Amino acid sequence: MFNLKLLAEKLQAASIEQKALFDMDEAEITTLCESVISSFDETVPPRGWSAPHLDMDSGELVIPGDAHPSYHWWAKGGKSILDSLAELGAPFEVAKKYLDWGDSDMTEQAWRQLCENAF
Repeated sequence: MFNLKLLAEKLQAASIEQKALFDMDEAEITTLCESVISSFDETVPPRGWSAPHLDMDSGELVIPGDAHPSYHWWAKGGKSILDSLAELGAPFEVAKKYLDWGDSDMTEQAWRQLCENAF
């Protein structure tokens, strides 16, 4: 869940709570981004955590905002996109869309094996 009180406290402490984004310098924008990202807590939402999933129609990895914070790849301590895709058993074509394997030897068979051994 997102902790709005914590975010407000962080923005006030940095004196940027009422400053327009286009009026901020680079350091203030960095502070804003870090404040937003670090304002997630592990308070369980009233309906419980939403599960990450794959939208098979679009081939998109969906990580809802109210998914457990361990799935927030953008936050410190969050699982990597690779780990989330492997845990969900994403098809090879979906994984290729998200992961830059460059010149690696990743094959569909190797990806399936990675998914089978995930967690």
